[in-house]
Amino acid sequence: DNDNVKLDSIKNIEFPFKEKREGQYELMKSTYYTLTHNEILYAIAPTGIGKTMATLFPALKSLMKENEKLFYLTAKTTGRTVVIDSVKLLLKKGLKLKSIVISSKLKSCLSENKKVCDPDKCPYAKGYFNRLRDAIEDIYKNEDLFDEKTIKKYAVKHQICAFEFSLDLSYFCDLVICDYNYVFDPKAHLVRYFEEDTYKIKVLLDEAHNLIDRSKSMFSASFISDDLYELVEILAKYDNKLYGYSKKVYNRLKEYDELLSEELFYYSHEYDEELLNYLWVIQRLAEKILNDNKEFDRRNDAIEKYFLLKDLLDTTYYFNSDYLYIVKKEDEKYIIELSCNDASSYILDRIEQSISGIVFFSATMYPIKYHMDLLTQSKGKYVSLKSPFDKKKMKLIIKDNVSTKYKDRENSVKDIIEVINALVSSKKGNYIVFFPSYKYIELVLKELSLPDYEILIQDKDMNEEGRNNYINKFKDENKNHLGLFVMGGSFSEAIDYKNDLLSGVIIVGVGLPQVNIENNLLKEFMEEKYEDGFDYAYTYPGFNKVLQAAGRVIRTKDDVGVVILIDERYRYFKYQSLMPEYWSHKIYMKSNLNIKLELENFWRENNE
Repeated sequence: DNDNVKLDSIKNIEFPFKEKREGQYELMKSTYYTLTHNEILYAIAPTGIGKTMATLFPALKSLMKENEKLFYLTAKTTGRTVVIDSVKLLLKKGLKLKSIVISSKLKSCLSENKKVCDPDKCPYAKGYFNRLRDAIEDIYKNEDLFDEKTIKKYAVKHQICAFEFSLDLSYFCDLVICDYNYVFDPKAHLVRYFEEDTYKIKVLLDEAHNLIDRSKSMFSASFISDDLYELVEILAKYDNKLYGYSKKVYNRLKEYDELLSEELFYYSHEYDEELLNYLWVIQRLAEKILNDNKEFDRRNDAIEKYFLLKDLLDTTYYFNSDYLYIVKKEDEKYIIELSCNDASSYILDRIEQSISGIVFFSATMYPIKYHMDLLTQSKGKYVSLKSPFDKKKMKLIIKDNVSTKYKDRENSVKDIIEVINALVSSKKGNYIVFFPSYKYIELVLKELSLPDYEILIQDKDMNEEGRNNYINKFKDENKNHLGLFVMGGSFSEAIDYKNDLLSGVIIVGVGLPQVNIENNLLKEFMEEKYEDGFDYAYTYPGFNKVLQAAGRVIRTKDDVGVVILIDERYRYFKYQSLMPEYWSHKIYMKSNLNIKLELENFWRENNE
């Protein structure tokens, strides 16, 4: 009996490492308790504790009944590698259970036209259920870990849709590794688990600081007028009523022109019922046409636009006092938005209705109150663990006599370049400078000259391939590299620059989000709800980016590195109170020459 074999193996498996690191045991104990008592836990777990195994191992131990499943949620694909490696290690040590990695629809798709899913035309979708059972039996008999590559291999063999296959296969798995949205996004979650009570679900949520923004976007939607006109243009030949309703939409939007005035921005706490009613009619007519007509020119384009419209209209079901209705105008296009400022009520509801214990963990949930407020309406307990690293191996310098505020950026360039020169000349290696914006990078780049370094500049439209290409360059030991990247971008999170791959980072500014109408509205909303508007909208999300960027330097106990923060605001009490305990050895310096001497001394002491 498979279930007995599984439960016995869970009971008997031992922790796969000889010794537990500092903080690891405490995290394991707290995780186990939380998941066996159906509670909510926040764990601030600094890098190096080994948080993946310290949460995964006790979470698996907490599975004691046949109908219990564990979901391990990550924000980015890059965060999954460590989880998958940990599962492989436990399988080697005798664990007997089935695990699955669910990738996005786009990444899973085997079809040539990945953009639009059309089951009527796709060879992998036609007759899917006729071939599903054989495929499940085949993979189940031969594999224990169903990752993307394995699922695709069997999907090709049995000629079935790899994405749907992964969802159906997850029924037969005890551990499901996937993105946050499969659990929390109302448009994407695995309904089968969260709206039935067949299973008891326990959840581990990694890099939890990301969920605040991600959850807001899950419950928000936007739609561009041009997409509507294109949808109508393609479909109107089947029903000319579409023209009449799109004219009504257009006329209604024109009425906003006066309200939009100079700022081209209008907002309200109520959505425009008249406008949305016209859009409802168009959606229903479009749905009927698409169902009745399986073959026509540009059908895929129509399906794509139809789903964008449906997304907007579906979001009205959630619209409440935590939302704003926004209309913007850009290049003569109108953008209609239903913008969620705080999704904590939905997250908490999902946890209370469908989840039997959840652990949120991250190295950077500072301040904890902000995260607990905006994720679970302050419900739950928290534990903060000590960093296991030797502080002497990370030199933390704060240059606190430079303003990087927008109006002062040009004046700051000379100082920033002197600090860069001091850092890269103190020891050859790889370094990254994180900036608040691409424009700031350009300002510094104009004046920067480093003949001994290859300079890598983050591009606004950089894809995964481009990013991996840069990371591989850091691995080339024959060259020194300086990355000029944007804070909060893909290089400052969820990437392990291990084994001294990175000798240091400079962080320019305090990471504040851009000051604009939308963030100021968020500030007003937060002020009313939490009496801490500016910090909830600007300071805390910004400082989180700083912590993430600084966290790239020391990834293992053998790493040695430098972090330099440049901004006068780090002198303020507010920022000092946000700094983690493992930054207690920070030093404040003003002179660039002294910084250079301090760095040379640091590398000498560490024999580097």
